Amino acid sequence: MNNNIPIEKGRISVISPCYNVGHVIKRYLDSLLSQTYQKLEIILVDDGSTDNTKDVIERYVPALEDRGMKFKYIYQTNRGLGGAIDTGLKYFTGEYLCWPDPDDFLENDAMEYRKRFLDNHPEVSGISCNANIRDGRDIEKIVRTIKPHLTDEIREDMFDRYLRCDNIIFCPGCHMIRSADFIRNNPTKCIYPSRHGQNWQMMLFATYQNRFAISDKVVYNYIEYSNSLSRSYKTYEKQKSQTEGFYELLTATLDALPMKEDRNEAKELAQIEILHRRCSDAWTYFEKEDFIHSYSQLLTLAATKPDEDKKREYLNSPKFIQLLGDLLIKMRRICLVYFCQLLK
Repeated sequence: MNNNIPIEKGRISVISPCYNVGHVIKRYLDSLLSQTYQKLEIILVDDGSTDNTKDVIERYVPALEDRGMKFKYIYQTNRGLGGAIDTGLKYFTGEYLCWPDPDDFLENDAMEYRKRFLDNHPEVSGISCNANIRDGRDIEKIVRTIKPHLTDEIREDMFDRYLRCDNIIFCPGCHMIRSADFIRNNPTKCIYPSRHGQNWQMMLFATYQNRFAISDKVVYNYIEYSNSLSRSYKTYEKQKSQTEGFYELLTATLDALPMKEDRNEAKELAQIEILHRRCSDAWTYFEKEDFIHSYSQLLTLAATKPDEDKKREYLNSPKFIQLLGDLLIKMRRICLVYFCQLLK
């Protein structure tokens, strides 16, 4: 594959991983056709679908091309979300790049708004916007809006924030990045083909040593399904597998970045985040020994830091505050059950 494909100015490349989305992708494709900015390159990577995904896509090709959009359909054996985006990256030619999921959909001005912002702010490598979470059983119903506490800012710390999962947007369709900045940090245009996601690989390459913008505008609609990947970890073992898979993709991405003296520091931030997650997983599933083991590792790391503020940063995280709140809720429920039994 030729990775030196010329970049076309003004074109926005849209790479989407598709796996058995024949029943929902029409809504997503309709949202692309409705964009107020239509100089798009649509790259759909069919990740081994066994349903009618290909048939639905093929029916949309004439309408997409009539609007001046470039279109590529790529079929591959199933590699997971990260593997599908990794494949699509070898084909894109746009000045800007985004990677929405095909079971969600975009607001009509999603492309125009972000492109205009990036055109007007050449100093930033990308922009993240907000998303509405919609109920998969009734998509007219907005459950909540996802937005960080950071508002309308240009920041220099988004790389570290992604390593710490601190005040960030997880929805893949909320981001648009400048291709040149992404390729500068990732000239091979390869990402770690994780089955646990694709967002962090893309955003770490986009934010490393770059300024990045945050906007309050809602550009994306994330559909919350009962069987979605984020809801599919119902047992402790499955949740542990997700956490360790996340750690694997973080470390693999850090190894691929053109880092020098800051690589070890970045890996330590990633390790701290994973230890927090391991503690959270163990606490949620009442795995006492695993919790003690992971928290002991946090204590050991904190003890190596002479700076008291850094120690507190390692040991105190929003996740632990949430854990405490969860514990209080569980204790209240237990007390209510016990009280009801006494009344009987």
